[in-house]
Amino acid sequence: MKDTNTKLGNCIRQKRLKKGFTLDQLSIRSGVNKGHISDIENGKVSMKLETMDALINALQTDYRNLYNIYLSKIGTVESCRQFIFRCIERNDHIIAKRGLHKLFFMSSKGRITTNSVDELVIFFDI
Repeated sequence: MKDTNTKLGNCIRQKRLKKGFTLDQLSIRSGVNKGHISDIENGKVSMKLETMDALINALQTDYRNLYNIYLSKIGTVESCRQFIFRCIERNDHIIAKRGLHKLFFMSSKGRITTNSVDELVIFFDI
């Protein structure tokens, strides 16, 4: 997980610097605390999907690379649900499909039950 946090943080930092934003400017634009952004960029903390979206919007950058990195750290059914739903909201069925693959991989490793998968099928009305 730490490696994923480092990758996400480095990606955010690169995008921020490319835009020429300071931490203060990104904090104001995103509504995310400056110290928290610094911790994210240094890989010290795990970033929530909502925080990542706020930073992506503030940086006016493409989300796909960050979403693909984020997907590798998802470890719970609820996180996977939220991720897939966010991708569907963005009309990005390719990354949503990767989320479903991750979910079924979790199922095959015994991390979720068949009932949980059935609930997701109902939840997403598939």
